[in-house]
Amino acid sequence: MAQFAQLSDLSVQVINLDKAERRLKHMQAELSALGLCMDRCAAITPAELKSAARDFDIDLKSCQLSEAEQACFLSHVRAWQSAASAEGWTLILEDDVFFSADTQCALEFACQTSRADIVRLETYGRGRVILSTAIVASEGHFELRQLHGRALGAAAYLIRPDAAQRLLDQVKTFDTSVDGLLFGGGSSTGLRLQQLMPAVAVQGDQIDLLLPTPDATWLKLDKELFTSQIGSPNRTYIPQGNTLTKLLKSLNRRLLRRPRVRIPLSPAGPLAALERETNT
Repeated sequence: MAQFAQLSDLSVQVINLDKAERRLKHMQAELSALGLCMDRCAAITPAELKSAARDFDIDLKSCQLSEAEQACFLSHVRAWQSAASAEGWTLILEDDVFFSADTQCALEFACQTSRADIVRLETYGRGRVILSTAIVASEGHFELRQLHGRALGAAAYLIRPDAAQRLLDQVKTFDTSVDGLLFGGGSSTGLRLQQLMPAVAVQGDQIDLLLPTPDATWLKLDKELFTSQIGSPNRTYIPQGNTLTKLLKSLNRRLLRRPRVRIPLSPAGPLAALERETNT
């Protein structure tokens, strides 16, 4: 496990469609404010599904997801390829993310402290996630907890190179969204997952849906550009498996007293607001 040295060593992959130039400029501005360099990961389009699946040696014949969801999944596979060859942590981002003003501190804390394979950095809509009651690590107002599932969204997460390689080796077919695979619970990946609390990232189309309601500065952001390109932002995670499996998971969660909680957004406010104040 490579030792994290400094934030400038962090590899960053931003998944971005060729036509989404304004989104790319948004991400460049956000990451520049964080002092991070980024690599653009060309997002796969529905028209490219067959060729991409062939390149990745993935069979899509039995996949029941929409073409947009399949393209999103394969775009993350492309990002995992880059992450697998990195020397340390890679930050994988979709191009509609807003960061909080304290994201630098959060990234340094997570990269230096976490022993997980993946650290989820975002919050999503009004959904709840299943976390451990125990706090794995804490610093200032940030903490890391074990993530046990049902977390929507895969727009901002840290991943280690060996974890990315394991995903590449394991995923030869799929019938769940990329967030369902990574954070859906009961995953066969065997990866160690952690959630950063409070979250420091959120997709633009989710800000107005968050509970608890974030600071007013979040609500004032220009989010018109960030409507979902995959599906309804109100979608809910449907766990895979039969009824008995679901009942056993529910019983296991109760026995272990794992809470289902909403992930709050950082009270520090958005990075964009801080950047505006700095420039005035």
